[in-house]
Amino acid sequence: MVEKNSNFMKKERISLNFSSYNDKKLEKKAAMIVASMTGNVSFNAFNPAIQNLRESLKNFKAVREIMIGYESYIMAEQTATRESLIYNLKQLGQHIISVCKDDVGKLASSGYLSNSASDQFVVELINNCFH
Repeated sequence: MVEKNSNFMKKERISLNFSSYNDKKLEKKAAMIVASMTGNVSFNAFNPAIQNLRESLKNFKAVREIMIGYESYIMAEQTATRESLIYNLKQLGQHIISVCKDDVGKLASSGYLSNSASDQFVVELINNCFH
C-alpha cells in the first residue's frame, strides 16, 4: 500500500521505454526481468508472455555474440532482434500494470520497478493502475 504524507504521495513507477538502453544494459535488464518473473507466483498467468520474452532475449544474445568480428550487414539482424526484445518487454510490462492494482510488493517482484524520474514513457501507477 502506498502511504500518504500530507499532500505528497509516493508514486512507484515502472518504465516501458527501453530504446535508450545500450545493448548490454538492455540484455541485463531483460535477463533480470526474466529471472524475477520465472516461477513468480504473483504472475503465474503470464507464463506464455514470459516464455516469449525469454525467447526474444535468447535470440538477442545469440545475434550479439555472432556480431563480434562481423561487418555492419549483421546490424539489421541485431536491430530486428532488439526491436523484438523491446516489444516483448513492453507487452509483458503492460500485463503487469493491468494486474498490479495497489500491490507494490507484487510490482517490485516483477523486476520492472524503476526509481528513475528521467525515464520517458513512465507509467505512474497511482494514476493509471489503482482504479
